[in-house]
Amino acid sequence: MEQFQRCMDPCWIEPLKKNRTGYTNVTIKQVFDHLRATASKLSTKEKTAIKDAIKSEWNRSNDIATFFKAMEDAQWKAEKWGVETSTQEMVNHAAAQMEDSGIFENNFLMDWEDKAEHEQTWNALKDYFTKEYRKIQRFSKTKK
Repeated sequence: MEQFQRCMDPCWIEPLKKNRTGYTNVTIKQVFDHLRATASKLSTKEKTAIKDAIKSEWNRSNDIATFFKAMEDAQWKAEKWGVETSTQEMVNHAAAQMEDSGIFENNFLMDWEDKAEHEQTWNALKDYFTKEYRKIQRFSKTKK
């Protein structure tokens, strides 16, 4: 708690030390939860930026795992801040990015699309495309 207090202006800490405020025996996590709930509300622009991060384009110079991780990080942030989004949105966006990449053969993409909806989960998508991406990488390295 001392490190937390050193980061704050004393004028904000002193009132919390009084018994009547109810913050004399709280953890740092409880303080942050309180601040998040009462003092930090995202603007529409900030919410839009979080949603946009989930729907970012795959920079092909980055590995596919980096793209998936960035989407997961953005999803986590959205959940943390109460920004409405869904895993299905992530699946749909990532599948569209895979198609737009031009890396994967049409038959491979169609096999994904033909899967039953309950099989098109986030983890299934990551596994499906990552395995094929690794094969393509290995093949392209042997051709050079």
